[in-house]
Amino acid sequence: MPNEDRQFVDALARGLAILECLSRAHHPIGNRAISDAVGLAPSTVSRLTHTLCMLGYIRPAGSGRTY
Repeated sequence: MPNEDRQFVDALARGLAILECLSRAHHPIGNRAISDAVGLAPSTVSRLTHTLCMLGYIRPAGSGRTY
């Protein structure tokens, strides 16, 4: 991600990386698998997936521990 670009929004890029990861998954996956796939800390992924759920971009699957 471009560090020197002041117009670049890191949080948005992280959220989009999660959406991209989920769109490529062939089955529901959890925060740990997302974290491993996108290279973000599990706590960051947890906050971002929570936010994406609250905004209606993703939804829990089955037990609610995967998306």
